Amino acid sequence: MKIATWNIERLKHKKALAEIMSSIDEIKADILVLTETDQRLHPRLTDCGLSLLTKNQPECIDHIALTEDFAGNAEVKIVEWNQSKTLSDHKGIVVSF
Repeated sequence: MKIATWNIERLKHKKALAEIMSSIDEIKADILVLTETDQRLHPRLTDCGLSLLTKNQPECIDHIALTEDFAGNAEVKIVEWNQSKTLSDHKGIVVSF
């Protein structure tokens, strides 16, 4: 199993989107945690064989993606914490399956 994390900085480097996607594809992570991501990146993750589990979470810029092989047909449950954002500027997300 390979786990990777990357702060995309809300695509501040949006001109490098193709290079960002190429790097994600080369990493071949089973689990990918993206912080401060951008919706322009979401549809492209499937090209890398990743499924963005947290794409439907409201006001969410931090995401978790898995390869379809890793997740299998498991039922996915998502729980958020720090929704009031009193502890930090971001909500926390737990994905279990």
